[in-house]
Amino acid sequence: MSYLYQLFVSVLPCRGDLPNGAILADFYVHLFRNAHTTMHQHDIVRVFVIITMRSYLPLTSAYRLASDSSESSTDDFDYPSMQKKSLELEVPEAEHVCPTTIMKRHKPKFGHMGNGSFVELQQDSEHSFEATFVECTNGHHRPPCHGIDTIIYSSECVTSYEWRTAFVRLPGSNADFIPAQIKIPIACQCRLIRKLQPFARRLFTFLT
Repeated sequence: MSYLYQLFVSVLPCRGDLPNGAILADFYVHLFRNAHTTMHQHDIVRVFVIITMRSYLPLTSAYRLASDSSESSTDDFDYPSMQKKSLELEVPEAEHVCPTTIMKRHKPKFGHMGNGSFVELQQDSEHSFEATFVECTNGHHRPPCHGIDTIIYSSECVTSYEWRTAFVRLPGSNADFIPAQIKIPIACQCRLIRKLQPFARRLFTFLT
């Protein structure tokens, strides 16, 4: 039984609410002394392991509950601070790719027809033309778009148009106004053109 005694003492730790390892070892050796003649050694060790596990499982569960509660309390404590930090982060302001000019309920005096003719629009009590004009600021010069990679692309701000019906006549004419389609700016868009790579540019120059 000496090897069982050494095994019990080495495996069983000291606990405040139970006898120390040596006393427990004496207890288990005394318990199995009479059974040594009828039980195999591995059976005795098996019973010892079962009893030991049943003794220490409650302590393990209690430690796990305590650690879980401490982790949850830590999470509860850190979550508001993390939330506060996220609220303190500044959101960058939006940047416009193309500066845009918007004129609501605009009543133009002149316009352009589909064939490019410059005409006068009728604006009186009989007929009046009104629309919202959206166009690129300095759009006639087609400035480059803001924030575009200039190495890969060339860009320009372009005003898009649509056709609307209005009553028109030639400027300075005494003729009657007639219905016609005129061009109205409705949006400002960024137009991208991919640049040729150096090799492709040299090849294109050579071929042309």
